Formats: sequence, structure tokens, C-alpha cells
Amino acid sequence: MRGRVTGQLNVKGRGSDARNLQGQGSADITQGDLGELPDFLRFIKALNLSPASKTAFDSAQVGFVINNGKTSFQPIKFQGDAFSLDGNGEMSSRGELDVHLNVVYGRDRIYLPILTDAIKEASGQLFQVRVTGSPSFPDFRLDVLPSTFGALRTLGDDRLLTNPIRQTPPTSNPRRFGFGLLNGFRP
Repeated sequence: MRGRVTGQLNVKGRGSDARNLQGQGSADITQGDLGELPDFLRFIKALNLSPASKTAFDSAQVGFVINNGKTSFQPIKFQGDAFSLDGNGEMSSRGELDVHLNVVYGRDRIYLPILTDAIKEASGQLFQVRVTGSPSFPDFRLDVLPSTFGALRTLGDDRLLTNPIRQTPPTSNPRRFGFGLLNGFRP
């Protein structure tokens, strides 16, 4: 991982307890090399007439607010030629992540009122990346049709709750994506 980082951070607190922290900030990464695409996803870059490379994302932005040690990330954006990730999440005062990122085709450069938002919402209904664990050892999971499986959980039919993509065994390297077809993506 590399890139040019700019950011700002304003934090205040009292004592050594992280739950006393308050603050806000943001960070931007440009000219980055953030993660590596698996071979089979590199063809998407060619469809976008982008130069061939292994880089998954070349820029990222995050804004965050710290309230009583709990950090809320809004927005989180990773931009790449093949696809981008756009979402939000939280980190507890103990460093436990709960981040949800919608998968968006391409760079999401052009904004057309209503149409762009509708496409983003639709793509988020198909695939969502969920990040849990700690910042040092994040666990990445691809949820297919997350809204559908959420609705089935609400109905309570256990036979319908199994998401086949999630049944892959954990990878030996916790920093690698371990979900079905996207196994091999490295942050």
C-alpha cells in the first residue's frame, strides 16, 4: 500500500480511557496503490479503457467523528478503474470494526441527479463488502444480495439464511479477502 496522504485530525479527551475521546477528522489518499486485483477482475479495467495494472484502488477518502471513543466513518470511498467502494461504518472504543461498503462499477466520476443515486443503490443491493475485526487484522466478506438475506433473517426461515459465498473456509492470511470468486484480492 502506498500513496500521497493528506488529512486533518482534531481530538480531545481526558485521562487514558479511550471512551473519553471526542473529535473529528478526514483523510485523503491520492496517487495510490491500494490493494491488488485478482487476475480475472483485471478485464474490467480494459472494458473501461484504463491502463492495465494490478492496482485495485488509486484513491481513497474518509471522514470520521469520534464520540465517547466510538468512531463513525462517513463517508468511506475507495476509487479504482474496475470498481469503487462507497459506504460507512463504525469502530468501537476497543477497536472493533463494522464497516459496510457498496460495490460500484467503475470510478463513479459522473453524477447525474436521481440516475446516479439509483444506480448506486441498485449495485449496493447486489453486492456489499463487510469489514469486521480490527484495523490491524481486518476480516473482509462479500455479501451477495445483502437486502434479500436480511429480509429472510427477519422472516426467520433458517433454511433460507445460508449465503453460499460465505461458506468458504477462512484464508491463512487474515488481510486477504476470503470470499468465493474474489478470493485473492489483497488490501
